[in-house]
Amino acid sequence: MAGFRQASNHFFRQFLWDGCVKVRALEPEQYQRAGELLDREHYLGDVPQGRQLLQAVEYAGQWVALLDWGPATWKLADREEWIGWTPQQKGAFEVHSG
Repeated sequence: MAGFRQASNHFFRQFLWDGCVKVRALEPEQYQRAGELLDREHYLGDVPQGRQLLQAVEYAGQWVALLDWGPATWKLADREEWIGWTPQQKGAFEVHSG
């Protein structure tokens, strides 16, 4: 399993770094569209309470995913271990995404 995680993590990073996929924070005027998509596509719908950051993942200029960050997402040890983040890398992520 560790080999798969390492390979998939490498693939994901390479995919992002090649510029195929872009992740960016949404502008306030895009929140309504995002909320409509979340209501339609996510089993929980749009749950903006506690939202701290809403990001779009874009491929070829189209939204392919939404990332909805709340307070609990800043400290998920299992996620950080799976990704392989060191405390320094996690700190750099928080600075760039905030």
